[in-house]
Amino acid sequence: MVSLLRQPLAQFLLVGFTLFIAYRQYVAPDQIQERTIEISDQRLKNYLQFRIKRFDAEAVEAEFGILSSTQKQQLVQDYVREEVLFREANNLELAKNDFVIRQRLVQKMEFLSRDFSETELSEVQVNSYYQSHQQNYRKPASLTFSHIFFSNTADTVQQGSLFELREQLNGELVTPDRAGELGEAFLYNRHYMKRNVDVVKSHFGSLFIQNLQQLPVASGKWLGPIASDHGWHLVFLLDREAARLPKLDEIKDDVIADARNFYRRKVSDELIAGLIDGYHIVNLSDVMGNEVKGDTQ
Repeated sequence: MVSLLRQPLAQFLLVGFTLFIAYRQYVAPDQIQERTIEISDQRLKNYLQFRIKRFDAEAVEAEFGILSSTQKQQLVQDYVREEVLFREANNLELAKNDFVIRQRLVQKMEFLSRDFSETELSEVQVNSYYQSHQQNYRKPASLTFSHIFFSNTADTVQQGSLFELREQLNGELVTPDRAGELGEAFLYNRHYMKRNVDVVKSHFGSLFIQNLQQLPVASGKWLGPIASDHGWHLVFLLDREAARLPKLDEIKDDVIADARNFYRRKVSDELIAGLIDGYHIVNLSDVMGNEVKGDTQ
């Protein structure tokens, strides 16, 4: 027995066994648990799900199923590596003062609070929202027209030729789609379909809008010429719609979507306000002045 204990291998095993007993004796079980990484198929599937950025359970299941044994071993090694780094980073409290991680966690809490507020809206709620947010749905004045542009019409002779062209076009019943090669290239568009008046004004100038307002709508004729900031135009005016507030039935789907976001945000804000009320806020700054919110001192 004595000779056996003198053997190097026996001494090595004895020291190792002693250290193992000491480790089990003096290291708390929860510390052992903290340094244990469990591997299971489900954990690996969850890990794989975020790696391939696919959150369809069946697709992930299929993806995991076709992995070779080598690929699964690599997956395990990658998972263990990330898990160890994650735990060590937590031990070092690296996330404590990281602004990006802080914002990400805040976003997750906000999304979580919105999930709690998913409810179907009643007709009363939708109508109430529409009545109090009508300004968001007001349709601006719009114009539908085509034009033929002429830039070099400084004298009355040239302008007179435009009147002759207008009469010729109307006499031959030339529609806008058949007048595409007449006139000169314009900086913007030749045809305008239900375009916001402000947009048209930005293309032609205020004078053109004023002149256009004086022309009859849907006459079926070429009108003008009228002046703009760029030159002169023969105009085929098809429609002029005044600014208006559409009825709820016309835009109900949009209103419901907006109302749902509104009420979801409202409930979320109330939930977060309740969380804030649960905190004791010590105000060491004079930024808030005399205003006191929640439990503040």
